[in-house]
Amino acid sequence: MPLPDTLHRLLTAAGPSGYETAPAAVFADAARAFTDDVSVDIMGSVVARVGGTVEGAPLLAVVGHIDEIGLMVTHIDDDGFLRFRRRRRLGRPRC
Repeated sequence: MPLPDTLHRLLTAAGPSGYETAPAAVFADAARAFTDDVSVDIMGSVVARVGGTVEGAPLLAVVGHIDEIGLMVTHIDDDGFLRFRRRRRLGRPRC
């Protein structure tokens, strides 16, 4: 079964922690199909507000996490076990 285009774009946009700009842009673009009220804050969080159709109805917030775990596989042993290291952010000192 083929993936819907938006889901495919979200899944293939690289977004390890600290570098979520690409998947956030995909989400913001997709949200604009539902509303013109899309904003991105200084931290890169995307907020899309869709107005309700019933005055005084309860509000609903749908929230999610857009980054992915940033690991680099450095070795696969003969038993199939993985060795890996974290991807560190650029400019962050090594400890």
